[in-house]
Parts: sequence; C-alpha cells; structure tokens
Amino acid sequence: MQSIETQSSQFLGQRHPLALVLYFGELFTGLLLFNHILITGLFFLGMCGSCCWYFGGRTVWRLVRSVLSLMGLILLLNILLNHSGASWWQFTLGTWHWGVSRVGVLYGATMALSLGGMIMAFVLFNGCVTASQLRALLNPVAPRLAMLLTLAIRFVNLFIQQFRRLLRLQRTRGLVVTAGPWRQRLTKTASLLRVLLLGSISRAMETAILMEGRGYGGRQRSQYRHYHWRLADTLFTLVASGLFLVILGLRVRGWGVTPNVHSLPSILATDWWVAGVASLVVGLPFTGEGIYRLCQN
Repeated sequence: MQSIETQSSQFLGQRHPLALVLYFGELFTGLLLFNHILITGLFFLGMCGSCCWYFGGRTVWRLVRSVLSLMGLILLLNILLNHSGASWWQFTLGTWHWGVSRVGVLYGATMALSLGGMIMAFVLFNGCVTASQLRALLNPVAPRLAMLLTLAIRFVNLFIQQFRRLLRLQRTRGLVVTAGPWRQRLTKTASLLRVLLLGSISRAMETAILMEGRGYGGRQRSQYRHYHWRLADTLFTLVASGLFLVILGLRVRGWGVTPNVHSLPSILATDWWVAGVASLVVGLPFTGEGIYRLCQN
C-alpha cells in the first residue's frame, strides 16, 4: 500500500503534530485497555470508517483484505488450540477427536478485532502524522530518535514502491516474475531483491554523507515548515483527553472488561456505556470535520 496522507484542507490535516500524537496515543491505549468483543469490534469498525473517510474506500479496501486474512488466521489458530468451555461442534475421526468451542471462537474473534483495530489505527496515524511532522516534533528533543522513527515509518512504503517500479521496468524487458514454475519465480524475485538491496545500500551511503556534511544531529536545527499551536488544537486535545480520562475511570471500575473468558458472550449495561464513550473517542475526527466545515462556510 502506498504512502497516503490526509489533505491539508481537512480537520486532521490542520492539526498540530503534538495534538495528533496525543490523540493517537490515547487511541492506542484505549485499544489495549479493553478486551470485550463489543468494544474491540466498535474500535475496528470506527477505524475502518475513519480510513475510508480520509483515504477513500477503494484504497482502504485493498488494505482491509490483507488485514482480514490476518484476522482470519488468528481466529483459526484460536479455534484449533482453544478447547475450553462448551463445544459448539464436534468431529471424530477414529481415535482423533476435535471440537469447536464457544470460548475459542469468541476469544479468537476478540483478539482478531483488537489486532485489526490496531493496524487500522496505525494506518490512520501514518497518513495523518507525516515524516516531516515527526521530525519537527522530535528533533528538538532527540534528533537521532526522530530519524529512526522516520526511517521505520517510511521504509515499508518506499520498499514497496521501489519493488513495483522495478517490476514494471523488468516487464518491458520480458521478465515477468508471476509467470513460470515456482523455482523460476523464486530465482527472478531473488535477483530483483538483490538489485533493491544494492540500490538501498548505495542510497544509504549517499544520504549518510549528505547528512554528515550538513551537520545533522547538532542543536538548533532549522525546519522546512513551522507548525503553530492554535485554539482548535487546544480544544481538540482537551476534549480527547477528557474522554480518555473517562475511559480510564470506567476501566478502573472494571467496566468493559471480561476477566473470565467464559463470560465473553455476555453484554452488560456497563459495556454499552463504555462502548458509547469509545464511539465518541473514535468519532472525534468526524465531529471535528463537521465543526471545521461549518466554520469554513
């Protein structure tokens, strides 16, 4: 999936990097706090809706298909390995007995939804908080850490872009990686990866020389763009922090948590309260978009 960024004319695109980092930090923490299938499913659907709003449904659907395959694998492993509780379906073949337990299905679905929500939240974070924003935010404190995070976020996208570009170039020469037997495909792919590795090392050495020549890592570095804290950033951070404190209070009281896996299917009134507050946290960008467009009009 290519690198995607929100448009600067939208609400999240206008926010200060610190406000965005605080909001997504609260969002990631909320995903880790609760293990109820209702709340994890709400987080996953909310993150998918936010990504579709900002990046387009067709672009996000390609990512969601791969995420769903990973979620299906987690669900399958839980079904195969977790046999506690009552069985929904049993199968016997000779001396081998296997059954699908109710707890295995529901606990696997909860874990899959939690992981899917985390991945979609990171996609939204990667699209909203750009590499330049991270550098501007972390350079005054830890310039080396800023460069490390920038490389980690951009590496996968740049690698995929370079690999696709190389594939298109090789097709013009009659070299098609997806055709032929498996051994031939592996040989062609290995040769392409070797070219990518050599090119990456060459570009890394060139970049290191340029950074050393410009004195990167020293103090008082200048930035290409300056980000100013505005009143909307203050309001956005205060509302997000207030909702996050409410979620923490509900978590301390034991709401929205299933300490016993055998009680996963039960949905209490307290769970609905937690789901309502969580929906406000997930839908905060949509609320901001509505207020932002209303103020523009």
